[in-house]
Amino acid sequence: MTTVVMYHYVRDTEGTQFPGLHVRNNGEFVRQLDHLHKHFDVIDIDQLRKPFDSPTSKPRALLTFDDGFKDHFTNVLPNLKRFSFTGAFYVPAAPLIAPVILDVHKIQVLLGSQLFEDLFLALVDLLGTRLVEDYAESGATENEPEGLDPQKILLFKRLLQRDLPQPQRSEVLNLLFQRFFPGEEKGISEALYLSLTELRELKKQGMHVGNHTVNHPWLGYVDPSEAISEISRCEDLLVAEGLMDESFKTIAFPFGNSSPHVIEYLETANYGYAFSTVVAEFDPETDHRLGVPRLDTNDLPH
Repeated sequence: MTTVVMYHYVRDTEGTQFPGLHVRNNGEFVRQLDHLHKHFDVIDIDQLRKPFDSPTSKPRALLTFDDGFKDHFTNVLPNLKRFSFTGAFYVPAAPLIAPVILDVHKIQVLLGSQLFEDLFLALVDLLGTRLVEDYAESGATENEPEGLDPQKILLFKRLLQRDLPQPQRSEVLNLLFQRFFPGEEKGISEALYLSLTELRELKKQGMHVGNHTVNHPWLGYVDPSEAISEISRCEDLLVAEGLMDESFKTIAFPFGNSSPHVIEYLETANYGYAFSTVVAEFDPETDHRLGVPRLDTNDLPH
């Protein structure tokens, strides 16, 4: 059994532009690494393929970091090195190509910086009261785990992440973002995401870099050809830049979401592992390697 831990933002937010982001702050992260150091053998992703053989009889853990945030270079890398740990970093391609902010992170930045009622009123202004009320009454998010979000915020996120049709979804989100952050997308993008130079340094320091698609879509909700394009184009960029090895490719599914078409493609493209967001330990005897479960950082002591 291996405990695969999933991280996203690792940063301090007090006094910053986005104080409401859901983060693992730096002090909590170091304390969590110390907990892992004492109670687990933290392994390199290559060791996931090897039979369990711990000389200390400790359980195994693998650390994964999603979304390609600059936090992973400035805050995560030095502390991994401090504990002699390695990690697997899953990077979306779009911010490496141009200074854009992915839709999922525009939503997070808005929610992390504005009063929710102001955002909700702006959304209603753009979409109309009836459409938003109809969506709320449809029960579209009824069976989804709420995590840290109240139901009303989950409705807001799902409309803008997934359930409004494209291109309306991106158009509405871009209008919202420009209303609250006029002309700031380039600067925020450059401060939010890793650069290619920083990614190369992560790789040089022994970290694994893997696929997180181009634009971070819900892969099971888009056309199969679009889902495969999202994966293959990110793969092409990472391989061309020398960041991902063709001999050992891995992916973390955005939102943990996949489909049979995606799994079939990953099989034919020789992916070694694919990581989901199902909360459980990974048992190679029973769990499929293209649906590896992960614990969120909040599932461990911090």
